[in-house]
Amino acid sequence: MVAYFVTGILKNPPSALDEVLYERVKVFSSLGIQAKIVAVGYAPEWLEAAQTCGVAEGQVIAVFDRLQEVGNLPIQPLRLADYHELDDADRQARDGRLTYLKDGRRYATVDLGDGDEVRVVNFYDAADQVERSEIYDPRGFKSQVLRYTSKRLDEVDYLTPAGNIAIVQEFGEIVRTSVLARQQSYDSFDDFATAMLMAFVRSGDLVVAEQPEYQAIVAQLPVTIQRGYDLADAAMAVTPQPTDLVLTRQFRPNFPQAKVFDEGAADAQLQKGWRRLLTGLGILASQ
Repeated sequence: MVAYFVTGILKNPPSALDEVLYERVKVFSSLGIQAKIVAVGYAPEWLEAAQTCGVAEGQVIAVFDRLQEVGNLPIQPLRLADYHELDDADRQARDGRLTYLKDGRRYATVDLGDGDEVRVVNFYDAADQVERSEIYDPRGFKSQVLRYTSKRLDEVDYLTPAGNIAIVQEFGEIVRTSVLARQQSYDSFDDFATAMLMAFVRSGDLVVAEQPEYQAIVAQLPVTIQRGYDLADAAMAVTPQPTDLVLTRQFRPNFPQAKVFDEGAADAQLQKGWRRLLTGLGILASQ
């Protein structure tokens, strides 16, 4: 059995929720249970945050990383001295960022992080509107390209370290996500995320939605999978089944099955609390 905790993105520095999840996978490991955080959103900064929190790379599944074939690239940001795509433009410093001019107009801007790390490069059209933004991964490659028309986001391309397009998101009446290598397209993010989860979740696993926007995804999983919902103080977006695990910070009379467990409390006894919950689910033997 593997426990999966489904969230969107993992930030650096980590959010309060991220820190709870990092601690949780370590607690599960101490109880002899394999556990992984699943980031179903685009989360290029997760690796440094996980390392800082003492969590191994194998305890995080970054869905976009997998599809973008990032592999085990180390954190090695692209530095300005090694960025040469704008060498033929006139560089100026303006408004706290680097501005590049061509033919007398603004052609591009570069946003830098610590140590002259290239993070975002924006390209401008003749009307001085952003027509393309290129996002650089902390591991040193161009990871995301956003394309605009008259300030409207039309398309986002997600690239492999080799520069090939792995995923395309098209923004029209719906947001369609296409995974090119698999020749598959999804007309909603829920469908995309569910398909990605089903690629590795197996019967008997525990899958917990950590935020309301992922509850519907978990609810679609087969009944052979132990489903869970970490409400914290949020609302319940789906109707839980009697066998589902529902976590909350305080008792809720409308969800009598909910287990009250505030992991973020300073005095929370994490191992003891999770041992009790997992024993109740039959995942751990009674001791």
